[in-house]
Amino acid sequence: SPPPIGKLSEFMSMSFAGNESESLKLYENYKKVCDLFAIPIINSADYVKVSEIDGLHLEPGEQLKLGKIISEKVLSMNI
Repeated sequence: SPPPIGKLSEFMSMSFAGNESESLKLYENYKKVCDLFAIPIINSADYVKVSEIDGLHLEPGEQLKLGKIISEKVLSMNI
């Protein structure tokens, strides 16, 4: 699941302001669906943080970190 929204830039606030509290619920809501279908889930908030530039996207280093976490999870599934 995506990490929660951080401090939004002025531009991002035009579209995403007011959604910060909802973004905190993303993992639990995604997890309910994943559990229903026995699909593994990763809470990306445990590993990465959104950019301080816009409060929404990941910086390149965080993208790399998340990619490694996801690849480790997929490889551990032996599929």
